[in-house]
Amino acid sequence: MGRYGRAYTISNVLLAIYVTAFCYFNREKLKLFFNGDLDFSAAKLMDISNTEYPPGPTAEPTSLPSHINEVGFQELVDNFPLWSPKFIIVGVMKCGTGAAHTFLGNHPNAVPATAEAYFFNKDKNYEQGFTYYRKFFLRVGHKQQPYVHYEKSPTYYRSLTAPPRMKEMNETLKVVNVVCDNVKRTLSRYLHIKTHTDDGHFSHNHLSLIGQTLEEFQVNLRNTIRTFGAFLEDVKNNEGDGTIEGLIKALSYRFKHKMRPFGIRATQDKIELILSDGFYAVFHKYWQQFFPDDQLLVVDGGQFLKTPWEPMVEIQRHVGLSERINSSSFTFRDGMDVPCFIDAQENVNCLPEQKGRSLHKSLDMDVVRALHELYRPFDAYFAQKVLHRSPFQWNYGLEAP
Repeated sequence: MGRYGRAYTISNVLLAIYVTAFCYFNREKLKLFFNGDLDFSAAKLMDISNTEYPPGPTAEPTSLPSHINEVGFQELVDNFPLWSPKFIIVGVMKCGTGAAHTFLGNHPNAVPATAEAYFFNKDKNYEQGFTYYRKFFLRVGHKQQPYVHYEKSPTYYRSLTAPPRMKEMNETLKVVNVVCDNVKRTLSRYLHIKTHTDDGHFSHNHLSLIGQTLEEFQVNLRNTIRTFGAFLEDVKNNEGDGTIEGLIKALSYRFKHKMRPFGIRATQDKIELILSDGFYAVFHKYWQQFFPDDQLLVVDGGQFLKTPWEPMVEIQRHVGLSERINSSSFTFRDGMDVPCFIDAQENVNCLPEQKGRSLHKSLDMDVVRALHELYRPFDAYFAQKVLHRSPFQWNYGLEAP
C-alpha cells in the first residue's frame, strides 16, 4: 500500500472514531431527531458536538434584573426551590388560560412568570437551560411569603417534550389544564389568528391557509369537517377496532409519532390542526404517563365568563394556595361581557375586551351542529373515561336565545 493509500486508510479510521464518539455523546439528541422531536438545521448539526451545556439551576445568572428589592433577592437567584414554578398552566389555547393567569396574579402569594416562557416545548429555549428559564421568575413585586411561582404557556398541553421535561425538573409539579367547548375554541382560535394577522404579529400566510374572512373560513371548515370525519372513521375502523376507545389509542400513537392529524408536516389541511387541538383525551392520557392524576387538574374554562370563582377555587385548592379568590372577588358591570376582579384595595379590574372577542361573532348553525357532532364522542370519552366525571355541558351556539 502506498503512502497515499495509508493516509487515506488512517483518515477513514479517524473519521469512523469521530462519528462513533459523536453519536455516543449526542445519542439522546439524535434519538429525539430520529423520532421527529428535534429539528436539526445543517448549521446546528455541525455545532452539536461542540455544544456547551448551560449550567444547572443553582449556577450564577448571566444577568440580574435592574431592580433588586428587600426580599432576599440573591437567595432567590441561587436557590432553585425558591424560584422554580410550583405549578404550570399548560393549556388550552383560547380556553381561558389568560383569565386564569390574570385572576391568580391577584393572589397575595402567587407570583406569575413575567411572560409565557415556552421553555419546555421549544428546543431553542430549553437548550439554554435553567439559567435562561430562571429569568422569568426573579421578580416577586409586593407578593407575600411563602411565594408560589407559576407560569402559563398555553401550548404545553399538546407538546411531546413538555411532560417529560417538566417531570425531570420537578416530579411533584402541579399541572393545570383549562379546557373548553371545542366549537367556541375553534371560532376563538380563528378570530385570534385573524386579529394578529391584521395587526402584523402573524404573517398573512396564516390566513391564506385557512380563510381570509370568517365566511371563507366557514366554507373551508365545512369541507374539512367532511374529509376529517371520513379520515377519523377510517382510522377507527382500520387502526382502532371500530370503537371510540380504539380510536383514542390509534390517535395517541399518531400523536406520539407526529402523524396526521397532529404533525405539522404530515397534515396538509391546516384547519385539521386546529380541530385536532381539541382531542383533549389524547393529550391528557399522554400527560398521565408522567404525572399521577392527583397532580393533574382539568377545569372548564367556559366558567370564567359567568362563574369565574368556581374554577379559581378548584385551582387554588389544587396548587396549595389559600382560597383568597372566591365569589366575593368578582363583579359584573353593565355593558360588559367579561367579569371584573375586585382586588384587596377594592379596585375593580376587568379583563380586556379582546378576551371575549368570540362573544360577538358566531358560526353558521350548520357549522355549529357539524362541529358538535364531530367532537361529541371525544368530549364524552374525555369526561367519563379519562377524568371519571360527569359530562361537560358544552352546547355553544345551541343555547336557547
